[in-house]
Amino acid sequence: MNLKFIWDVVSQIKIGKAGHAYVVDSHGHLIAHPDISLVLKKTDLSALDQVKAALGVAAQGAGMPSIARDLDGRQVLSASARISPLGWAVLIEQPLLEAFEPIRWSIIRTIGLALFGVLLSVLASLLLARRMVPPHPRPHGRRGRDRGGRSRPPPRGAARATRSRRWPSSSTG
Repeated sequence: MNLKFIWDVVSQIKIGKAGHAYVVDSHGHLIAHPDISLVLKKTDLSALDQVKAALGVAAQGAGMPSIARDLDGRQVLSASARISPLGWAVLIEQPLLEAFEPIRWSIIRTIGLALFGVLLSVLASLLLARRMVPPHPRPHGRRGRDRGGRSRPPPRGAARATRSRRWPSSSTG
């Protein structure tokens, strides 16, 4: 079987910036990979969790995406599909950070917009509150009532005089 055609197809597949596809046989040996040197070394990928899962999938089934580790030990998002007549499996991998980058940016934008909305609503409520409630008037003069009719506290000396009238000191000679 001529594997050059399979290698050409697999090397053309790009998933994001750093993702790639590869093909393994029924024993987990690499058949096609964008890095041809791995294929020429007859690299055994049967120890990788995603390869075990891909080869364990029922014939003609597709493996659910899962998080696993690649040959370099990086976390990747991986999915697979079986080639049933040959018992091979096609796997695709994309680094986890790259795979979830759109979701991460969406969450950051949502949080930013929510904070902006809260800030805007607080500012609007402060402006509306100032327009609805007149400012508190300042009292005129030193004694008596202020403009709103509220009584003011007595001056300092008056409190002492009142206290001395209420509780006379009993001075026994």
